[in-house]
Amino acid sequence: MRLMCKINLFIISLLLSIFYVDAYPHIKLIPEVGINQIYTDNVDLSPRTTRHSEMITELVPSFSLFAEAPKKSLSAQYLLQGIHYYQNKQPDKVYQRGNVHYDHHLWHKKMSFFVDGVYTQQVLFPQEKAFNTVLDSDNQTNVATIQLGPSFHIPIGRKLSSSSKIRYGQTHYISEEIPYTKDFLVDVAIRTGSIFYFFRSTLEANFRQTSQTDNLSLQTTNLNGVFQYQLFKHLQLLLQLGYENTNNQRGRSNSIEGFIWFGGFQYSPTKRTQLSIQKGERSFGGSTKFNASWLRKRHELNLSYDEDITTFSRQQIDFAPRANLANTLSTPNQFVATFNNQILISKKFDGLYAYHLDRSTLGISAFHIKDNVLNSDSQEKGKGLNFILEHQLKSTLSFNLTSGYVIQKFFNNEEDKRWVGRILFIFQPTKHFSVNASVSHFDDNSDNFLRNTYENLASIGFKLTGG
Repeated sequence: MRLMCKINLFIISLLLSIFYVDAYPHIKLIPEVGINQIYTDNVDLSPRTTRHSEMITELVPSFSLFAEAPKKSLSAQYLLQGIHYYQNKQPDKVYQRGNVHYDHHLWHKKMSFFVDGVYTQQVLFPQEKAFNTVLDSDNQTNVATIQLGPSFHIPIGRKLSSSSKIRYGQTHYISEEIPYTKDFLVDVAIRTGSIFYFFRSTLEANFRQTSQTDNLSLQTTNLNGVFQYQLFKHLQLLLQLGYENTNNQRGRSNSIEGFIWFGGFQYSPTKRTQLSIQKGERSFGGSTKFNASWLRKRHELNLSYDEDITTFSRQQIDFAPRANLANTLSTPNQFVATFNNQILISKKFDGLYAYHLDRSTLGISAFHIKDNVLNSDSQEKGKGLNFILEHQLKSTLSFNLTSGYVIQKFFNNEEDKRWVGRILFIFQPTKHFSVNASVSHFDDNSDNFLRNTYENLASIGFKLTGG
């Protein structure tokens, strides 16, 4: 009991020190309010024969806070979303979502300490139903996450530098199945500068342990050494040696471990053009890595292929900075993995081409993913193509057209063919006021009757920003 009191006092004192306003000489508060009127011909994303139309009003007040001091920074967001259904096809809803990020530099900027907090409603099973960010909330749950930890960046002599980070987080679900999870991550790296002008190396160690309500669910250990040898001016030879261990305590395929080795080259004729190919072995067998990038004034091309071990552990915390306040985790133009608590060998190809003009951007992206369950014939695969066109019609009027098509075959051999398209206009006569209007269509031609659905949606609204 005394220990818990001390922990709670420490957390309270930490939060008070973070939010003490006088400690930040530069503070900016930006309030914002948005109102949208929405029409949909399938409010529940029901099967085609049982759909219902609805008129909806959405009110979204929010604020953003930014504070800076010489050695620390604070940012926070809060959003309140109210939804009213005129025909009462669904009950009215009110959602609250927010996040906070705090970063403090210490010890001559060689050490930093961060705190991240998030509260949101996440769609934990997006493959079932929830592709609509506003209307569909049947499978949402409230999720609260706190994460914190220090990072170190310490030079060692003239040719060596080291970095390390420690992350600890807890996620609390309003759920009887998984009340909360704990995640712990340690990363350590040592890098050398150029030795004899032609040799560089990086040594990395990574350990991560995830627990569900005090029961270990996933543990990973990775050790890697990457060595670069400058053979010619634009050509480097690459060598990677390491060890990996993935221990999964839930589901099948409990563990996989083994040594890693890769050999290859990196060709960089210019700073904007790069090609890297590596071939080797991992714990699951032969593996290939490929990356290519090409950038010109108006053209951009990126291609990549990678093979990796993943577990699709929904309980793992995303240790990247949080800024998204949406209430869904995926959209229908993405591959939506449905395997849970299995060790998967994931093979993924990504491609992107973009053409930039002074007032326009055209982008085309494609992907192909195959997830194989370890030591099993079960697999899930998907491929897709996405298109985006952005054009500035006038200084106050912009146009955005997006379209995506995905074919996904699930582990039970069911197949979805999903298409989504949207046209969006934004009129912004002043810095603080904008009007938006959009028309979108979603179609899921699925073997599963419950997912065989479509929706047409039209929306018009405005946003008023202060600050």
